[in-house]
Amino acid sequence: MSNRRTSVRGAALLEMSVAMLLLGLAVFGIAQLVIRHHQLVSTIDDWCVGEPTYYVVPSDDPLERTLGMPAALEEELEYRLPPVKRRTKYEIEIESREKSLRPPRATAVVVVEEID
Repeated sequence: MSNRRTSVRGAALLEMSVAMLLLGLAVFGIAQLVIRHHQLVSTIDDWCVGEPTYYVVPSDDPLERTLGMPAALEEELEYRLPPVKRRTKYEIEIESREKSLRPPRATAVVVVEEID
């Protein structure tokens, strides 16, 4: 009977060892997820904070605007007075936008139509 008790105790110790191994693997997996999440959040913070403010500046040349040349993005806005004609209203539609972290950039396709 003493052999039977030893084998039962050995089985309990083996089961406990397997359970601890599985628990250790689970904790290690969760720790890896937390570390990767922290790295991603810090990358997003670096991308969002500290970037300059960009202004959309249309071209001064009326021919370029007529041909649909894209506006420029500038970090500093020079104060420009447009020629005073009449007040026009525009309908602006954002067709698509894309953001990426590597390299950090954002693009958008915008349609601007004058409303009569």
